[in-house]
Amino acid sequence: MEYTFNFTIPHNLLAEAQTANELQSTTSRETAIASLSNVPDAKKEMQKISAEQNKEAQQAKKRGLDPYVDIENNQNNTTQPKGDD
Repeated sequence: MEYTFNFTIPHNLLAEAQTANELQSTTSRETAIASLSNVPDAKKEMQKISAEQNKEAQQAKKRGLDPYVDIENNQNNTTQPKGDD
């Protein structure tokens, strides 16, 4: 018979989210996401985020909207590639 002991430590998700947000200015987004205890696999989470963004962009395109504009705030999305102006 083998015993395995696991310690359950409560996590402060608010503090983790704030830390992850601050990490984004100095690390990759994936590294910041990896710091969250409720995200078991940062690579998979990045893939999910990318898929969601692509889906939202396709839906916006179908509605005849610019997928690089924040519809709710009517502001340009900072991730829009810059064209030749």
